[in-house]
Amino acid sequence: MRDTGRIPKILKRLQRIWEKEPDLRLGQLIENVFPNTEFDYISSYYLEDIPFIETLERFYSKRRIYRRFGKERKIK
Repeated sequence: MRDTGRIPKILKRLQRIWEKEPDLRLGQLIENVFPNTEFDYISSYYLEDIPFIETLERFYSKRRIYRRFGKERKIK
């Protein structure tokens, strides 16, 4: 069984990311990242928790442009 103590730690990290992008829904927050990172060839489904949250943190710390439905959008 996985350590349940990881859950509040990861949620706090997710909260910090999301509070910087409050106009995004949770699904948008996550979906913006994975077609635009080094993990674009792999589903986020297969990532362990720490690499998953680290990827979100890296992506949103760089304020990158992402593509959605063929349109470029800039993250604030």
